[in-house]
Amino acid sequence: MEEKLSELKLQVDQLTEEAEYDFQKGEHYKPQVTQIIKQIDSLIDNEDLEISKKHKIELYFLKGKASDILPEYSKFAEEALTKAMKLNPFHIDSLNTLGHILWKKKDYVAAKQCFETAIEKDPNNIKSLQYLSIVLRQVGDQKDKSQNVTKSLEIAKKALTFDLKNAQSWYLVGNAYLSDYFMNPKKNNNELNLALSAYNQSEKNQNRENPDLYFNRGNIHCYFEDYQLAFNDYIKANKIDQSLTTDTLKEVQQKVLKVYDLVTNKGRITQKKLQNIVKQIPIGLREQPKGFDHPLQMCTIGDLKDGINKGLILASKSLVSYTEQNTVPAGFVIVDSKLNFTSLSIYNASQEIYEKIRELTDVFIIEPEVKQISCEIDGKQISYMCIQVKDANKIYVENEKIVNQLAHSMVVNQTFEK
Repeated sequence: MEEKLSELKLQVDQLTEEAEYDFQKGEHYKPQVTQIIKQIDSLIDNEDLEISKKHKIELYFLKGKASDILPEYSKFAEEALTKAMKLNPFHIDSLNTLGHILWKKKDYVAAKQCFETAIEKDPNNIKSLQYLSIVLRQVGDQKDKSQNVTKSLEIAKKALTFDLKNAQSWYLVGNAYLSDYFMNPKKNNNELNLALSAYNQSEKNQNRENPDLYFNRGNIHCYFEDYQLAFNDYIKANKIDQSLTTDTLKEVQQKVLKVYDLVTNKGRITQKKLQNIVKQIPIGLREQPKGFDHPLQMCTIGDLKDGINKGLILASKSLVSYTEQNTVPAGFVIVDSKLNFTSLSIYNASQEIYEKIRELTDVFIIEPEVKQISCEIDGKQISYMCIQVKDANKIYVENEKIVNQLAHSMVVNQTFEK
């Protein structure tokens, strides 16, 4: 029996490893999985064999693990693993596999219980900690989910402490930072930078490339408006796993081309109309912003340099929004009194920002932060200026702060919950 179990275990482990890095949905593994399960059932159902409790547990576990290779939820896998659990409620491998099966079933609470039971028995089990980190981000109502996402980050970090070269642990730490940033309001982008760092470490330590890593990292680059880096990652993700379609890449490229066209072609507004628009731009705020050591000086877009422009205030008119509601960052094209154009990105904006900033709205930006956008699309070099507003205290609309319109917004990502 030991020899037969070792043979079956080898078959299941090899097939599991192969399927883990096969991103074509895994349906073509069905004949091999079916054959393995038949071998296991023939042993379990053989009345002439005296099978020990230990071996029965192992057979039921292998049956469940083999079924788990296939992408869909398997009732037979759940039943087999449940039988293994009845014989040994603390069989770690069965707990982890059953939890994963229940995760596929979307029974997240039951899956969470499996992983927590496994950790109770073995607090240092990396696989249990990894799975728990994933499922924690998918349980609870809005209030509980916020706390669970934070806890998910703590669990992911703990898994990493047991093996600093574990690519999956680094990847999950990156996902947890990414989830926590968008779920729980933050004053800065530090968590996204930490997510990038974690993804880079995962990439450094991976034996085989993980397409979701590149897709998620591409999303962060896109959020920061580092578009060329985002394009590179989206293309790489699709090359590894074609189920991660190029739709996201195309949508982002179309947005960038749209902004480039609006900025370089002055909003496609006639010169006469533009002259009338810029005449209405106020020469300054009614009152100097508080909290600065020295009075701030008014400036034009042409006065700005890359990075944060200390001591300056930019007065402008908004011309058009080029992003839809619930898109982050919110994007606008603005013009100054000298007919200079730039894009404006407002981070962490709620939907109300679009009600406040409409066509021809007066927009004042305190100490503007300038980023030069540069990327290549279909062989064409694209470059334009962007002003990024990340601090609610640094933007005024019609001479009023818009702090309430900068409530933290959520972004739902299709892959970082894995």
